[in-house]
Amino acid sequence: LEIMGSRERLEETKWALFGKGALAILNAADSVSRRRANELASDPHWFATEEFVPSLPSRGGSAKLTALLEDRVVHRARGKSIEYPVDFQLPGEHNRASAAAAIAGAIDFEVPLDHMLDAIANLELPQGRYDSIPLQNGTRLIYDAYNANASGMIAALDAFASERASRRIAVLGGMAELGSESRELHERVGAHAASRVDLLVIRGEYATDLVRGAIRGGLSPAQIVFVESNVQAAAWLRQHANPDDVILLKGSRKYKLELGR
Repeated sequence: LEIMGSRERLEETKWALFGKGALAILNAADSVSRRRANELASDPHWFATEEFVPSLPSRGGSAKLTALLEDRVVHRARGKSIEYPVDFQLPGEHNRASAAAAIAGAIDFEVPLDHMLDAIANLELPQGRYDSIPLQNGTRLIYDAYNANASGMIAALDAFASERASRRIAVLGGMAELGSESRELHERVGAHAASRVDLLVIRGEYATDLVRGAIRGGLSPAQIVFVESNVQAAAWLRQHANPDDVILLKGSRKYKLELGR
């Protein structure tokens, strides 16, 4: 947002890709895509994490949809539907949505859906994306600080909320390049975190906005720890984290949360 200037300019720039004839594979949960789909020269291929998505725009009366569910993958086109059971292992609905988009693209390149099943079941995230790291004291660390924006922060917190632990502790750095919306988006992330974690350890330029959102979301000041550096965060965790806790590290690249400084 800082670079593009506004959501509207970002939308127009991305949507212009289709003006050159690029095939549109669109997120059925995205309001902009649903609103603008009729501008396309041909119907898009929709992807989703739910099988039944109401009122998708379609000139032919039956929208093409690929959905990756928790236990199966479904493809509907031209009034026909096929599905296969699948064991999808990656955490978080956002990763399922990304995989559904990739599956839809492969189908449009005429890869049979049943040829993809082993690949879907064995997907692994790149380094730095929700890495689960056991520590010597029994605590588990989830490193997801390759980068961060508001939607990515919220998605990681949603996945983190499903982790089984005595306490869920999130160490949040700031988010960079958000321009004039920086304070509002940090406050929104803080409010979302409040219902997903037991303790927050916060640092970064917009730490006060994260704190304000977290308190608005229901966390007490006693559940929020402010630190000025990664060194302070690591020291606090060494002293206070218990063996049955799970810890999330999430922040923009500029905060280098993998480093103790």
